Amino acid sequence: MCAAPIASAAPGTADGHPPAHGAAPLYVSDYTDNTVLRLPPGGGDPATVPADGGPQTTVPATGLSQPTGLAFDRRGNLFVSDSGNNRVVELPAGGGPQRTVPATGLNSPYGLAFDPAGALYIADFDNDRVVKVPVRGGQRTLPVAGLHTPAGLAVPPGRDAY
Repeated sequence: MCAAPIASAAPGTADGHPPAHGAAPLYVSDYTDNTVLRLPPGGGDPATVPADGGPQTTVPATGLSQPTGLAFDRRGNLFVSDSGNNRVVELPAGGGPQRTVPATGLNSPYGLAFDPAGALYIADFDNDRVVKVPVRGGQRTLPVAGLHTPAGLAVPPGRDAY
């Protein structure tokens, strides 16, 4: 899965094609290698995003296992679904150590999304549910019936999902 900061919106080429990935880097979760890659603006060689916010090297042995979903909050912090460890981690935009999002009972979280108020939504794949983690804390399961292994989420701009 991929994510890009909001600043990635860039005009397309003269012939009407979209840019490769805009004016901001593109982040890609590498499920098998247990890493997150940062592709530089405009292409080029990928660099691995460190969990501690330091130089662009391989993520230190901080325990990422099967990362899937990626999302940026409005402050530019990168959130990663660490599906093999049943958690979501936050990589601070300004550097520093990663932290685990306070969500309990997750079972293979996949997709992530933020609403305009800053609430985090988690597609809890093996629990067949969507979990909302408001900015003020706590969590709740959204009242969605009939889900079977939800993987992706999207919240329209300017809208609160719940």
